[in-house]
Amino acid sequence: MLATRQRVLRRFWYPVIPEGALAAGKPVPFRLLGRDIVLWCGPGGAPWR
Repeated sequence: MLATRQRVLRRFWYPVIPEGALAAGKPVPFRLLGRDIVLWCGPGGAPWR
């Protein structure tokens, strides 16, 4: 059983990158559980995806 194939795991939040790494204001792409995701900081400085 591979964790990346378990649909139930997609309903939870996972820490994937330190918030300080988003401070540059540039989108940060990565792959989590077989899905492409991009994180960035919004206008107020809060992380978005």
